[in-house]
Amino acid sequence: MRIVIALQGLTYSAPWSLEYIRAFCSITGDHEVILALEEQCADTIEQVRGAFERILPRDNIRLWYSAGVPDSGNAVNEMVRDAFIKSLKPDVILYAEDEGILGPMGLIRLLETDLEVQASHILRELEKWHAKNISDTSFPLHRPKLAYLSPLPPEHSGISDYSAELL
Repeated sequence: MRIVIALQGLTYSAPWSLEYIRAFCSITGDHEVILALEEQCADTIEQVRGAFERILPRDNIRLWYSAGVPDSGNAVNEMVRDAFIKSLKPDVILYAEDEGILGPMGLIRLLETDLEVQASHILRELEKWHAKNISDTSFPLHRPKLAYLSPLPPEHSGISDYSAELL
């Protein structure tokens, strides 16, 4: 399972939140973990690389480049971030915030104690969620795309009326 953790909402005001992510990454085993970090937060990039030096390969800490000023409420930045994360082809996306981790199961509030126990519990829940959604055919992981090129009315081509009916 490929897990992408977006660190954009982490302000490091709660130092144990970064410790939690470290604990989580250290127990993931065969799962691939990628940390996504905004390039304009240059002061935290080296801090994150140092914190995960022996836990994750350096290539698994990826940077995305925002359009303009870093701002979590900026719609353009959010679209760029989301496109970047989607390009990593994750099975699961987690958003790290100071108050917890936002994932497919909702917001998980972190406690300052037993970080490894919490991380282990969250990993088991993610594995269950992933297994359920992989086996559930009603939940498409990748929606197929179809491009339809054909003349449409008022074009007089003989097929334009039929094309309009199809659409």
